[in-house]
Amino acid sequence: NYFWRVQAINAVGAGSFSLPWRFRTVAPAAAAISVSPANLGFGGTMVNSIAQDTVTVRSVGLLVLHIDSIRVAGGEFGATPTSSAILPVGDSLLVSVTFNPTYIGDQSGQLVVFSDATTSPDSVHLTGSGVQSGFSGTPNPLSFGNVAVGNSRVDTITVTNPGTGTLALDSVRTYGGEFAV
Repeated sequence: NYFWRVQAINAVGAGSFSLPWRFRTVAPAAAAISVSPANLGFGGTMVNSIAQDTVTVRSVGLLVLHIDSIRVAGGEFGATPTSSAILPVGDSLLVSVTFNPTYIGDQSGQLVVFSDATTSPDSVHLTGSGVQSGFSGTPNPLSFGNVAVGNSRVDTITVTNPGTGTLALDSVRTYGGEFAV
């Protein structure tokens, strides 16, 4: 509470009195933004393939939100749209975020939204890992030695994946000679 001392002078004479005043701080109307999720992880993504997910940008303030641009920094990440946009209060914009690794290993980056919101720039932390499958068969070569005509011999090949991604085998075949799997 604040008290102000006011002096009034009128035709009858002078007098003084005190009045209680109450003040409340009110923030001016402003644009505000909500960007979610705060962290976007793509996990293991095969090298030279594309993983896609979505970030939601929402206007949550008292005024229309003006987005100047959306940019990606770091890693092999991309986003669309990246151009300016105007979002009325309560509206949202879906931003498509992609991860397209060209090498094996962990990567990180930021999706950055530049706007007229008081918190600008706002960002989303991006992570992903480029993975690659591998194929190794042992023994290599597989040798059956001398096998008499009309007889057969069975042997085993062990297949392993020395890579960092999942190896999927959809069929096994032999080519040439009198071999069967």
